[in-house]
Amino acid sequence: MKKMLHMLAALIVLTAACFAQAQDNRGFYLGAAYVVTINDDCSFCDTSGIGFEAGYDINNLLSVEVRKAENEYDDFSADLSLTYFGINVGHNFNTEWFRLYTKIGYIDAEASEDGYSESDSDTALGIGVRFSPQGGQKGLQLKVETLRSELWGSYDTTVYAGVAYKF
Repeated sequence: MKKMLHMLAALIVLTAACFAQAQDNRGFYLGAAYVVTINDDCSFCDTSGIGFEAGYDINNLLSVEVRKAENEYDDFSADLSLTYFGINVGHNFNTEWFRLYTKIGYIDAEASEDGYSESDSDTALGIGVRFSPQGGQKGLQLKVETLRSELWGSYDTTVYAGVAYKF
């Protein structure tokens, strides 16, 4: 709970500071991605599946997003459900087609198999890149992102590769 309160405080401070920036790239986006998790300590604990996201670009520097992924373990019959919410801080470097950003957020994971489930959560840090093939910061976007978190005592890397549409 303390982690969540600290992250919420950081989110409020960053949001307030970034509202002073130019607001010409504001807009909502929706997307879908192929999602893979790689566990550093357990080679048979890797997962893959699909994920969906919704977010809002506040300006050139800051966006907020929420994400949900439903994965299956690659080597045994179990499911992993991931829920993420956080902020992206980055820049488009004055281009019409590219955006590089860091990610900070909160991830909640629930593993389930045959009626048994276990959950864990942690702060997640990552990096992402977004390409707009049509030029402009609106319309179709291609995204690749990674998140790093510690779940169930070992470090996981979650990779998202997908498409989004910014309105």
